[in-house]
Amino acid sequence: MRADCPVSALPLPGFRPGEPLPASLDALLDALAGAVRSAVGDEPFAVVGYSSDGLLAHAVAERVGARAVVLLDSRPLDAYRAADSERLLAGLAARADYLDDIRLTAMGGYLRLLAGVSPQPHGRPTLLVTAAEREAEPLAPWPLPHAEVSAPGDHFTLIEEHAETTAKAVGTWLAELGQLASPVQSRPGTGSYAWAAARSAAAHHPRLCPPYHRPACCGSCSRNTAFAPTGY
Repeated sequence: MRADCPVSALPLPGFRPGEPLPASLDALLDALAGAVRSAVGDEPFAVVGYSSDGLLAHAVAERVGARAVVLLDSRPLDAYRAADSERLLAGLAARADYLDDIRLTAMGGYLRLLAGVSPQPHGRPTLLVTAAEREAEPLAPWPLPHAEVSAPGDHFTLIEEHAETTAKAVGTWLAELGQLASPVQSRPGTGSYAWAAARSAAAHHPRLCPPYHRPACCGSCSRNTAFAPTGY
């Protein structure tokens, strides 16, 4: 994505030693909104959320005036069945080298914040990128109007070995969206949209601004985007 437009990453508080977790969802969304505004300035942009962080991306979009929302295999938490949760936990266990007690505790705290959250309509164009590889029946759909594309990989590999394909799917949709909208002035080489990505600590990978979490990741990856580590 960064070859086509600036991408900024917004780390969530609570994933490093000594960092407190947000006291409430509103406090978190206010903090994210401020960080997004600082990252993108006056440029038109989209927000992107991976997994449970799609709920954050969708919720913050209205606060920051995002042109569009991209959800990478995101659903409200109540859409997950017991078998789905078991597979997600198995996927996390396979990536245990990237996790520690602090990050696992933070993930649990964010899942509690997001429990029961239902996305509210805001009228912004929304794309759901679903993982093509599933062992069971598809999850319940995103409950609001949206476009949908399927990309190779499962919930985790969607942003790991299949990261390039996923990014192309997102870029194609944003480009088509830009062609349908009025012309947008942007800096040379930035494309029509900056990509503000709310991303999950449980699924960071070096290909897409990783890891569960490398200390240097946010500084080395953020050129002009936003991602938030949490959840599955």
